[in-house]
Amino acid sequence: MTMDTATTVLLRETLHEALSGNGRVDVPAMLAELGWDDVLAEDEAGATRLLFEEQGRALAASPALDAVVLRAIGLAAGPTRVLYPVDSWSSPDMLDGLLLGSVEADTSVLTPSGAGTSATLLCVRFPGRSPAEPVDALDPDAHWCRVRVAVSDAQPLLTGEAASRAWARGLAAGRRALASELIGSGRAVLDLAAEQVRDRRQFGRTIGSFQSVRHRLADAYAGLVGAAALVESAWADGSPSTAACAKAFAARSHAEVLANAMQVSGAIGLTWEHALHRHARRGFGLDALLGSADELVTDAGADLLAGFDLPRFPALDVTPVGTREEEA
Repeated sequence: MTMDTATTVLLRETLHEALSGNGRVDVPAMLAELGWDDVLAEDEAGATRLLFEEQGRALAASPALDAVVLRAIGLAAGPTRVLYPVDSWSSPDMLDGLLLGSVEADTSVLTPSGAGTSATLLCVRFPGRSPAEPVDALDPDAHWCRVRVAVSDAQPLLTGEAASRAWARGLAAGRRALASELIGSGRAVLDLAAEQVRDRRQFGRTIGSFQSVRHRLADAYAGLVGAAALVESAWADGSPSTAACAKAFAARSHAEVLANAMQVSGAIGLTWEHALHRHARRGFGLDALLGSADELVTDAGADLLAGFDLPRFPALDVTPVGTREEEA
């Protein structure tokens, strides 16, 4: 079941207003107030896309991704947070990864270990303060933390193929959500660039009237439209491979929007006061989380060489961004 047009528009406006407020937003509390479980029951794909698009647009930071991953895995009464592994940090004896935000006392955290028949989904409980170290070198506004825990301190929840399949479902759902967040951030970047070219003047007229500037922004816009269509199709297909493709394309579209926006914005776009650098830093972080575009494309190429079929997307709806509700 999908939400009707009026509900979609109202939900987008509500999320935009809530997430765009000054200061940090308690997203879980806000969603609970909205009756988010009922919204998900009506249209999980549509609601998740809207939430993460608006979170990306507002540069809001929250552990909302954890709920998406855990819901897909199906551990309703299990851990409430996720520790996202970072391969370059891994070691046989330590669980090492990222938490999206701080962890309160008595919180249980899920994290994967291994792959295939040796895969395990582990649960770590923090009875007191968690051993979290802020990771703020790239994007301090994201409030990500690094957590290192000994494997011996974790309890197995699922093992073997069951764990591998469960994590694959969670990974696919997380990648679809992150793709939507990248698209939302890209739309905000495009809005910033459009505002700049409307106001900035050169040779006696606004630079937005120059054909080369229009082409750059049109290319960026087209990339976002395609990325949004791929995410929608990835939800319809539901497979891990289509989710990986959607995230990779969304990340590359976000990078293209940033490059073109910085080009047409001129020197002001490179200043600390302008918002472009915040979207750039958030975009780099979101791209790296759950597999970067380069990693996902490389993996897809390896699968192709190994004889696997490439994902086949359903027919794409490439209705321009923001016009579906208006036309209806």
